[in-house]
Amino acid sequence: MLKIVFHPDVITEIEVSYAWYQNQAEGLGDDFLHEFRISL
Repeated sequence: MLKIVFHPDVITEIEVSYAWYQNQAEGLGDDFLHEFRISL
């Protein structure tokens, strides 16, 4: 399996996006991470 390595700025952007979605609705950040993971 191919290992994907992200630039630190990408990791920060994912964390910020997760927090933003969680603030919109409980569990939405989790949905965001799930969709991100399956897109890889």
